[in-house]
Amino acid sequence: MPGLRWTLPCVIALLLPSFAAARSTSLADYVAFAQGELRWTTLAVARGNLGAATGPLVSRGILSAPTSDLVATVVTIAGPANCAGVYANDLHGVTNSCPLVGEGVTLPVVTDDLATVCVPPGGFSCASGAPPTIVPRDTVATLPPGAYGDVIVQGGAGGFGLLRLSGDYQFCSLRVLRHGVVAFDGPSTVTVAGAVTTSTGASIVPTPGNATPAQIVIKALGPVVRFSRGSRIGARVCALSALAKATAANLTGQLLAGRIRLKRSTLTLDATPPSPTTSSTTTTSTSTSSTTTLPSVCGNGVREVGEECDGDDFGGFTCDDASAAGAFLDSASGGFLTCRSDCTIDTSTCVVELCGNCVDDDGNGLTDYEDAACCAGSQRFAQILKKGRIRANKKGGTRLKLKAVLSPDGLADVDPTREDVYLQVRESNGDSLFCARLPAAAFRHKKGGKRIFRFRDKRGIVPGAGGLQRLSIRVDRHGMTRFGAVGKRTALVLPEAGPLEITVAFQAPTTDAPRCSAAVRAFRTGKHAGLRFP
Repeated sequence: MPGLRWTLPCVIALLLPSFAAARSTSLADYVAFAQGELRWTTLAVARGNLGAATGPLVSRGILSAPTSDLVATVVTIAGPANCAGVYANDLHGVTNSCPLVGEGVTLPVVTDDLATVCVPPGGFSCASGAPPTIVPRDTVATLPPGAYGDVIVQGGAGGFGLLRLSGDYQFCSLRVLRHGVVAFDGPSTVTVAGAVTTSTGASIVPTPGNATPAQIVIKALGPVVRFSRGSRIGARVCALSALAKATAANLTGQLLAGRIRLKRSTLTLDATPPSPTTSSTTTTSTSTSSTTTLPSVCGNGVREVGEECDGDDFGGFTCDDASAAGAFLDSASGGFLTCRSDCTIDTSTCVVELCGNCVDDDGNGLTDYEDAACCAGSQRFAQILKKGRIRANKKGGTRLKLKAVLSPDGLADVDPTREDVYLQVRESNGDSLFCARLPAAAFRHKKGGKRIFRFRDKRGIVPGAGGLQRLSIRVDRHGMTRFGAVGKRTALVLPEAGPLEITVAFQAPTTDAPRCSAAVRAFRTGKHAGLRFP
C-alpha cells in the first residue's frame, strides 16, 4: 500500500484549491457591493458577502462576519476580523479567523449588470417644478404612486411624521428627519433623482406582513446617499453614482453603490423577493393604511413605529440629539438617557459637554474639541503634523514647538480675528495634557492682502493662552492652511514617549458650528530628555 499512502494526499492537495477557488459571482449573494471602493470601520454582517468590482476593500476596526466572503482584487484587513474567507489578488493583514481561501480574482467580480438593476429603463424625471411634499410631525400621510418633487418626512423632539407608500414612485429627493418613518405597505420601487438622507433614528422599512426588504427597491440617481446614526433601512438600495455612507445604522436588504463607507453598522442580506402574494392582500393593506393606528406595543422592549423608545432600545437616539448648544452622552456612555412608561424619551438628566471651557464636562476622557460631541463629521479635518518638539524648561514649564498643515483646502476661509483659536494636546487614549484658548481679539492680520494671522504674547498676559508666546495661521493662494505655535514655558504636562493627539479648533462666538483639525502622531525620545516628531 505504499503507493496509496503517497497518492491519496496528492489527490487531496490537488482537489483543495479547486474547492477554495469557488466563489459566488451572483449579485444576489452580496449584502454590500461597490463599483469602486468599499470601506468600513467596525462592521457586523449577519448574512451576505462583501465585494468591490474595481476598487479596494478595506476593513478597519472590528469585523464580525462569520458566514461572509470578502471579494475584491485588493483586500486590506487592519484590525480584528472574523469572516468565512477572503478572495483577492492582493491581501494585506490576513488573520487566522479571516483567511485567504482564493487567489486570482478575475473581472467581473459578479456577472450581473448593475446598471440593469439600479438604473430605471427608458429615462427618468421627477416633478421638479412641484412644491415639496412635507409630512409634518405627528402626522400619518399616504401618497399614491406617481411623480413628486422633494419629499421630506419631518421629525425631532416634538414628534415625527409617518409616510406610507405602496407602488412605484419618482422623487426629486428624499429626506427623513430624526425618528421619521417611511413605511411600505406593499412591494415598491422608489426612484430618486437627488439625495437620499436619513437623520438620527429614522426608518425606511416595509410594514411587517405586507412586504419584505427584498421587495422594496430604492434607486438613487444622485451623488449622495447617507444613513445617519440609529437609522433602520429595510430595502435594496441602488446608487451607482453615489458615495453611500452609513453610520451606526442597521440595514436589512442590500446596498449597491459607486463607493461605500460604513461605520459601526449592521448588515443583513435580503435580496430575493418571496413568492408573490395575491393582489387583494396588498389592496386591503393600502386602502386601510391612512386610518390604521401605529403598530406598536409599548413595554415589550423593542422600539417600533410610533415609539421614541422602548426599554433600553432608543433606536440610536443619544442625548446629544436633544441639544444643539451642547453635546450629551447616551446612557451607554455614562449619561442618563431614560425611557418613560409611555415610550417617550426623557433627556432631562443628560450630562452635557460644554465646548470651549477646557473642561471634560461629561467625564468621557475627551475635552472640548477632542470630543466628537463638539467637533465631528464635516467639521473635522485631518491634520498633517510636520514638526513637534516638547521638553522641560529648567526655569519651569514646558517648551513646545509645533508646525502643521491643518487642511489642504477645507479651512481656507478661517479668520482668527473673528474666531477664537484653541490648541489642545492629549495622550492618545489617555489624559488631556494641554488646552489653550487664544481669543480673536489677540490676533492681528498681516497687512498687504495675504491671509496671515499672528498671535503674540511675550509677557504671558493673555488669559487662557497657557504660556503660548507665538501662534500663526497662514492660508496660501491654493487654500492650504498652515499652523505654527511656540511657547518656552507653557502649561503643557510633560508626557512620556508615545502617540499624542494634537487638535486645533476655530470657534466663532456667534456660531455653534466650530471647525477643527486633528492628528495622532507618535513622539519619540529626543535630546535633553525631550520628545520629538518626526
